[in-house]
Amino acid sequence: MTEAKFISLIDARFPYGDRKKGLALVALALKISPNAVFMIHHELAIPGRSVRAKKADRLAVLDYIDEHFVHPLSGLASWLTRKRISKEGISVAQAAAAARTIAKFPGCYNALNIACISCDDKIGENERLFDSITKKWEKKPIKIITAQRASRVAD
Repeated sequence: MTEAKFISLIDARFPYGDRKKGLALVALALKISPNAVFMIHHELAIPGRSVRAKKADRLAVLDYIDEHFVHPLSGLASWLTRKRISKEGISVAQAAAAARTIAKFPGCYNALNIACISCDDKIGENERLFDSITKKWEKKPIKIITAQRASRVAD
């Protein structure tokens, strides 16, 4: 399955109440790409408006990801996701710092999106930063690596 197909499969459709299906999707994402895993982070951080997603269920899936996903951004993405699940915002400066770290890993759009929505940037202070990162990524070809390769790259 391609990354794009996976993302469209779970976008606003993550099975929050079915742990077995949720963990199966995590296992599939781990085989596809880091951005696919970060899409699950995104779904855990921001469930659809019509979805009832229990905090405990979301944290259980996130704990599973933390145990199985090895990537240089995994700790940062987990922290951002936990902040969103707990309804704790971060400062605009923290979001910008997170974005600058994520920028070093082209194609991690979903991790960048979590950083973007994690703060209450009322005046759009970070908007230019986030836009410049995605534009920079779009200018160069993105080398998609699997989660297994990412763990070797991180070592």
